Amino acid sequence: MPAWWTNLKIREQRLIALGAVISFFLIFYTLILSPLASHNQELRDSLQNKVKLIEWMQVTDAKIRKHQKQNSSHATGSSILSIVQNQLNSDELQKHVTEMKQNENNAVYLNLHNLQFEKLATFLATISKEEHLTITRLSLVPVNKKGIVNAEVEMKT
Repeated sequence: MPAWWTNLKIREQRLIALGAVISFFLIFYTLILSPLASHNQELRDSLQNKVKLIEWMQVTDAKIRKHQKQNSSHATGSSILSIVQNQLNSDELQKHVTEMKQNENNAVYLNLHNLQFEKLATFLATISKEEHLTITRLSLVPVNKKGIVNAEVEMKT
């Protein structure tokens, strides 16, 4: 190679050297610098998105806690049992109740027999939306008549 290089004119040697330097910088930029820069930008974008997500989560958490405090003050202790009892009476479902009790964990357990499914669905929707009680367990067993079920329901604040 030294013989080949020495046979070139000075101008050609400089041109080849300049081409080698430019090629080196292009390869360095393409293979190393550009991927690092784009990865760095992706990390910055990801960080900004995660910061926005955390801010949203904190605001939403505060709203949820406020809502939970309002709900817990709305229906606590023995008032849950009375709320369920009042709703059963207003929906004329009391005759279908075979068992109703309040558990230690502030939950109300209901056992209903020979009840129309539509009336049960309306009762559960009302108790959930208007009284802000959560249905934690629901078991439905169809009876031989069409649209009639036996139900076990557990709900709490």
